[in-house]
Amino acid sequence: MQSSSMSLATTALLLALLASTVSSTVIHICNHYVDEVHLSWDVSAPEMRQPVHTVLLYDQCVDEQMLPGWSGAFFAGLVNNSHAVGGWRNFDTKVEFSINPADGVDWFDVSHIAGFSLPMIVSGGDVVAGCAVDKLINCPVGWQARPSPDGPVVQCRNDGSQAAYDFFVFKCPNTYVRFNDDAQGTKAATGSPNYLDVSIGLGSTGVAAIVPPKVDSCIACTAVPPP
Repeated sequence: MQSSSMSLATTALLLALLASTVSSTVIHICNHYVDEVHLSWDVSAPEMRQPVHTVLLYDQCVDEQMLPGWSGAFFAGLVNNSHAVGGWRNFDTKVEFSINPADGVDWFDVSHIAGFSLPMIVSGGDVVAGCAVDKLINCPVGWQARPSPDGPVVQCRNDGSQAAYDFFVFKCPNTYVRFNDDAQGTKAATGSPNYLDVSIGLGSTGVAAIVPPKVDSCIACTAVPPP
């Protein structure tokens, strides 16, 4: 019995030491775009983080600490994109993460598979995903989505056509635009470990927004129904 007790105590000590060596990854998110940006989190490991809706004001930043093994994403939008409003957020710019999986690397991507709402850059060391192109500018009418009939364009939706692919990848070689784009869109962090930087909008560099080309013909466009 004494031996068993010692064994349990030793196991508990080893587990405590192991836990102390596990470091979380900080996801640092800043809004440099407009007055208000909405972040709607989603997860594939809900026991590690509950879905949450966050509002970032202009030049406001937030740090989110994620434990190794966490996989999930957030949608960034110009209007309320919380779970309460349903599927609207699915067409916002999406950022996906897989923190320290089996290979010990933080993976991330910026996805426009369903649509675009905000220009965004994610960096892990010297590796970058996303781009600073504002796709709401010159977004074809058939792909535009507005919160109300007379409201501003807040999403440019990807209808999956070749025309849409060409539009969304223009000046954006490091984004996820269609399924199985892993080689182009998915990135692995390098350099400083356990820290990912997310810049919404132009960021502190002050680089001017890049205007994508106009799509003069919308023959290939699919009209977007009201949400």
